[in-house]
Amino acid sequence: MDRSEAGPEGGHRRRFSITNLQRAEAAVAELISLCQTATADGTLNDDEISGLRDWLSENASLDIPARDYLLRTVQDILEDGVVTPGERKALFLAIEMVLPADVRADVRGARRTREEDERGQRREERHKAEAVARDLRAADRPVASWTFMVAGVRQDGRAEVIRQHASPGDPVVVCREPGNLYSANACQIRLRNDLQIGYVPEEHASSIAAALDAGQWYAASIAKILTGGHAPIPVVQLELYEFRAARQDRARATVVASTLATPRDRDQGPAAEPAVTKHRAGCSSRTAAALAGLAALAWLVA
Repeated sequence: MDRSEAGPEGGHRRRFSITNLQRAEAAVAELISLCQTATADGTLNDDEISGLRDWLSENASLDIPARDYLLRTVQDILEDGVVTPGERKALFLAIEMVLPADVRADVRGARRTREEDERGQRREERHKAEAVARDLRAADRPVASWTFMVAGVRQDGRAEVIRQHASPGDPVVVCREPGNLYSANACQIRLRNDLQIGYVPEEHASSIAAALDAGQWYAASIAKILTGGHAPIPVVQLELYEFRAARQDRARATVVASTLATPRDRDQGPAAEPAVTKHRAGCSSRTAAALAGLAALAWLVA
């Protein structure tokens, strides 16, 4: 008559566990040792599962319920050639169930320790993913913003450049001009085709220049163009985004290096692009060629 006992995780099942009388046999002792070795790290890999199946198949003369139960279980698991995590755990629990009580406790402890480690790893990965998500959300929130009329639009034919090439909604590039003779905070406003349309007004230039010099990310575009005067005047909206050390170059000379960037380089945004295209301080090589070499050297030494 079959006896019942609680399985490793509860529930009543047929008694397949190895008895004290059975474990006196050499083959049974070998099976116990094989199971202990395979489960020592709290999980079962494919080689261990295949090795267990081979041993059980080769020892058909071992006439005990434990052997038959394990063989059926492992054959079912390997039938489709794919071992899922659920099947791997089911086999582990089956091994726990057939082992004698004194051995079972150690095997169960190894499994639970492994499961707790895996839960801890999943928690850590989840926390990292949440931190990245928060980071990206923060990267999409500006920490400062300015809306200003572009200065200097009447000089050097810029009014005609604005008429022909500028439109509301167009992105613009803001780049430092450290060699400017009139302002140490000079920041040029350029279209994406590298044509200059003017400067950041002096009342905003010091704050914006400091941010660009620090390598902060920004997004800037033409909000509208005022056409009532002698020259069209673009109104630019500039939003400053959180400084991110992981995305900056390591040297202080990045201000000069970014000044020498090509238009393609300067438009590169963060590795994971938020909703708004962001830029860093930088002008095209054509603009850089016009900058004074001594000024660039001064920035490198600073």
